[in-house]
Amino acid sequence: MVLEKHLFNSHPTLKHKKVDAMTKISPSTFKGFSFCRRGGLPLPHQSTLILYMKKREPVSHIMTKQVVTVQENDTLEDVVAIFKNNRMRHLPVLKGTKIAGMISSNDINRLTFGRLFENQDASDEAILKMLTISQVMTHKVVSVSSDTSIREVAELFAEAEFHSLPVVDNDSLVGIITTTDVIRYMLTQY
Repeated sequence: MVLEKHLFNSHPTLKHKKVDAMTKISPSTFKGFSFCRRGGLPLPHQSTLILYMKKREPVSHIMTKQVVTVQENDTLEDVVAIFKNNRMRHLPVLKGTKIAGMISSNDINRLTFGRLFENQDASDEAILKMLTISQVMTHKVVSVSSDTSIREVAELFAEAEFHSLPVVDNDSLVGIITTTDVIRYMLTQY
């Protein structure tokens, strides 16, 4: 009954109504929910409960918790080395312990010619030495908290032009979530 009350009380139509065993519920109240009858009470089918719970699943369940970061005063060569030595495309940039920005492999690729032309390593190195992380990174970072739902994160990715979000709780970086993480999660659902 506790789970049912939680389900009923969190539903937008019913959250301000008192729900108990004697409450009559019209089928239209729960559009998208399917119910079975047990002992005269409408109970959500197991698949409905699972769907409901998964809609509320927090991003902390799928985020990367061991985050590789760079400091704002590190070099772009350090960033390139991290990208080359690890399977990642996004790095949070810290100033001390606080998030100052994000830098991506696309940010680096826009600066260099290595992907377009052969034998351009010398010019790429020169460009990377001339610029700082702060000049290249994204400064206005959108972040989410660890209790943000996976659905909300997916909606952010669908509407925005970025592919990763730092996960921040109490001004501390606790993880990172990427479009790849969300896609992998979605694939487990089907």
